[in-house]
Amino acid sequence: ADLETAVTAMRIGAVNFLCKPKEILISVLDAAIQEALKKLDLIRMVAEQQKQLEERNQKLTEELKDEKMRIILATVMQLSLEYYELTTGKTKIELADESGIWALTEDVNGFVPKTMKRYLKINTIPQKRPNYKAVEKTARFVLSQEPVTQYPDMKEELENSLNKLRTLLLNDGESDVRIL
Repeated sequence: ADLETAVTAMRIGAVNFLCKPKEILISVLDAAIQEALKKLDLIRMVAEQQKQLEERNQKLTEELKDEKMRIILATVMQLSLEYYELTTGKTKIELADESGIWALTEDVNGFVPKTMKRYLKINTIPQKRPNYKAVEKTARFVLSQEPVTQYPDMKEELENSLNKLRTLLLNDGESDVRIL
C-alpha cells in the first residue's frame, strides 16, 4: 500500500515521499524539506525567466512590426514619388502642392516639402505616430493622376506596396483606413 501511495503522490506533484516509521528521524525530514524548497526555488526561477523571455519576445515582436511598417511606408512614398515624376514630369514639390497632403515650408532655396522628405527614408520616418494616412493618400493621389500608364510594372508595384500598407494598418487596428 505504501508503494501505491508513493507513486500516486509523486504523480500529483509531491517532491518526496516518506514512509511513516514508528519513529520519525528529524534529519530525514529536514533533508526532504530542504530538497523540496530547492525544487520550489528552481520552479520559481524558471517561471520568472519564462516571464522575462515572454516580455522580451513581445517587445521584439513589436519592434519588428514597427520596423516592417517603417519599411513599407518608405517604400510606398519612394514608389509614389518616382511614379509621379515619371508619369507627370513633375517634382515632389509639385506633388506636395497639387495633392494638398504635404505642407510646403519656405527656406533659403524656396519651398520644400520637409515633412514629405522624412517619409522617403526609413531612418527619418517619425518614431512615434507616423502619418500613415498621408502616405496612403499620397499613393492614392499619384495612382489617380495617370490611369493609363507607360509604366505598368511600376504602377503594379506601387499598388502592391499600398495594399501591403493597408493590410498592416488593418491588422494593427487602424480601422479608419479606407480600402479602394
